[in-house]
Amino acid sequence: MMQVDNVPMRKIILASSSPRRREILERVGLVFTVDPAHIEEDMSRLGVGGAARAVKKLALRKAITVALRHTNAIVIGADTAISIGNKVWSKPVNKREASMMLRTLSGKAHDVWTGFCIIDTKKGKKVVRAVRARVTFRSLTPKEISRYIATGEPMDGAGGYKIQESGGFLISEIRGDYNNIIGLPLEAVLEELKKLGIKQ
Repeated sequence: MMQVDNVPMRKIILASSSPRRREILERVGLVFTVDPAHIEEDMSRLGVGGAARAVKKLALRKAITVALRHTNAIVIGADTAISIGNKVWSKPVNKREASMMLRTLSGKAHDVWTGFCIIDTKKGKKVVRAVRARVTFRSLTPKEISRYIATGEPMDGAGGYKIQESGGFLISEIRGDYNNIIGLPLEAVLEELKKLGIKQ
């Protein structure tokens, strides 16, 4: 179980409603509560300057929004997007967009960026980072794309897929932190939490 050195009753808050991020943190025994920020996530404006900038900006916005509601807490905000060429995508807004994303990704490699922000509301410290993983899709047939979209799963994943569920069949190779692709770069997050006195 995680503990905070010399900081009794320190609250840890996950500023996200994502069940994937919650599960990632639960697996390492982190005791925390969930308080979603519920902010607008418009990549069309934030994508200017690249995916890394966009996800860091959204992660920071989420963490700050929730940090204002808590004292003596450590708040974790995160956001995930994919980039291919000059395109930056979050979740598709409809099936048509999901189909476009999957057709574009078919047979190609793309980057998955997750930005995270950790704020210590008592000490006024914060860290903002973005972590990249590389994912390569196998070549998909139109029928495979249609069948996958029919599952409804693409609507809940950046780039129109969820690697940790049935979307895993789309992938031929990954490079980097698998958890980062799901939605939270666990190794990097634990590294920063350790600097704030939180250890396993």
